[in-house]
Amino acid sequence: MTLRDRTYRTEAIVLRRKDIGEADRILTLLTPERGKVRVVAKGIRKPRSRKAGHLELFTRTNLLIATGRDLGIVTQAQLADAHRPIREDLTRGAYAAYAVELMDKFTPEQQDSHELYALLRLRSEVFVVEQACLFQDMDGLDDACHHLMGLDSTGQLLAYARLVPKGVTFAEASIGRVVTSPVARGSALGHALMAEALARLAQLWGEQPVRIGAQAHLQGFYGRHGFVAEGSGYIEDGIPHVEMCRLPKV
Repeated sequence: MTLRDRTYRTEAIVLRRKDIGEADRILTLLTPERGKVRVVAKGIRKPRSRKAGHLELFTRTNLLIATGRDLGIVTQAQLADAHRPIREDLTRGAYAAYAVELMDKFTPEQQDSHELYALLRLRSEVFVVEQACLFQDMDGLDDACHHLMGLDSTGQLLAYARLVPKGVTFAEASIGRVVTSPVARGSALGHALMAEALARLAQLWGEQPVRIGAQAHLQGFYGRHGFVAEGSGYIEDGIPHVEMCRLPKV
């Protein structure tokens, strides 16, 4: 076995941790290439440990892991994103804890999870961290929906939308979780995403009315795609929203 075979590098999100022995900790990680993995961080609880700040709950970290007989061993860790808004706010922390509990329960171990990892990372970074939107992202509806993912030539997820069949969130079909990566903003990718989402929805379930719960300040954006505001606005997750509906073209 070569040195390369005995170690591997990966990005990971820390889902769980459990103290063992006097100074070690077992970590449950979500990784793109291997799905959910469990590793040991030796000596991480020592006061002078260099790894401690890089392996807190909910952090996104770049790791070098040595394969072991039962569990991998973290040999290097470099913090990529601390997700401080989640860790420093009790309410956000509670939502994050619930989300990672579901990820831990339903994510397979040692299986490629590139799409799942990218999807959850983008949705949480924009909706929860960037917009400070304290909503329950993993709402139990994903299995009933079609997921539209826009990737660049390197496989990086830049845009995403969730297509919802009628009768799930509204009597009509719907489009939700519309999001573009911060690195792609200003490129009109959002409009391309909505156009593709509407076309794909029609391919899947036929031409039909589509109803959405839009953030109020985005009425103009959705209006360009044929949506018209209906009723009075409402507050959802602390953000003003309005229902909008798009009728099929005659």
